[in-house]
Amino acid sequence: MPRRFLWILPFAVFTAFAFKFLYRNLWFDEAMTLLNFAMVNPVRDIYFFYPVPNNHILHTFLLRGWLELQPEGIGITFFLRLFPFLTGLGVLAALLFLFRRRTRRPSLLLAATALSGSLPFLIYATSLHGYVLSASGASLTLAFGLRYIESRVRHYFVLYALAAMFTAGIIPSNLIVIAACVLYILPVLGRDFYRKPQFWYLAIAPNIMFLLFYLPIWRQFMGVCALGEGWDSPWAVLRAVLAAVCVTFGVLLIAGLASVKHRPSFRLVRGGVWLLPLVFLFLTPKAPFPRVIFPFFPLFTLLVAGGLDDFFAVMRKRGVSTRHIFLILCGFVLISGGVMQQSSVRAYLSRCFGGGIWRDDFSTVTI
Repeated sequence: MPRRFLWILPFAVFTAFAFKFLYRNLWFDEAMTLLNFAMVNPVRDIYFFYPVPNNHILHTFLLRGWLELQPEGIGITFFLRLFPFLTGLGVLAALLFLFRRRTRRPSLLLAATALSGSLPFLIYATSLHGYVLSASGASLTLAFGLRYIESRVRHYFVLYALAAMFTAGIIPSNLIVIAACVLYILPVLGRDFYRKPQFWYLAIAPNIMFLLFYLPIWRQFMGVCALGEGWDSPWAVLRAVLAAVCVTFGVLLIAGLASVKHRPSFRLVRGGVWLLPLVFLFLTPKAPFPRVIFPFFPLFTLLVAGGLDDFFAVMRKRGVSTRHIFLILCGFVLISGGVMQQSSVRAYLSRCFGGGIWRDDFSTVTI
């Protein structure tokens, strides 16, 4: 296959697998988002009406605008799900084209294809929640942050700050995802990163933008924080998240871990991104729903691609054909994605690692 057509693979896999997800009925939370928040009048009250965390504010604004565009002859549920579907395509495009010079093409293609056909991505990239929009915001925040550090051009910093406000304005907990973006950038700054003002700009700006967005509704925000919604056991959430990561990337994780000794200090710093979700799980009064971790998945994709870079480098040194390895791994990814579409497999994963259909986990069976 010509190389230029390989870039189509993640989009094709996502579109093919997501088709049936676009027709599933609305969950209770989705119906609440639509009826209680997106349909609020006047529209500006979407910002001020913040009694529960279901109102992902900026996502709700965009969902309301999308609803106004509904043409005749298209079912409302299908049309509504097209909005997160298109956002999911945007996430894949951001990963493939904003970061294509930061990892080798085969590695990035494999990781992005694994993400595109995974259950977590298919579920939340067709869901009326703000999680896939948060993933797109995190991707842009990371891309602009890297551009700013490498070029020192001020307008990239402005774009970084605006992307951080956009990401945090969807879901407040995305502030931890932005912290993961900063952690991912640290190796670019070097060992003495703490002496460079650019690091402090990156670290402080998102917090300022977060306060600017939420201070006008601070009382409502604190009320939402006091609700303490989530799962009773952080260990159950951790099990669900680990299962989701393994289901998503599968054998690619093993390939990445096989080369952990390659550039260990560089990988060790960025490896901290895997651990940041533990802040949610064990340092909050109540463990959050597993879906709160979904905006980390673009960063996980890039980390897996980085591990595959090391793996392919080791294989080349040993004289092994990386082209054959790429095709084998690609086959594993596609077969694994196809298996995960089976309803019996989804039901099993939901029963063993999630909370069933009423718990809204990473392997819901409600399609």
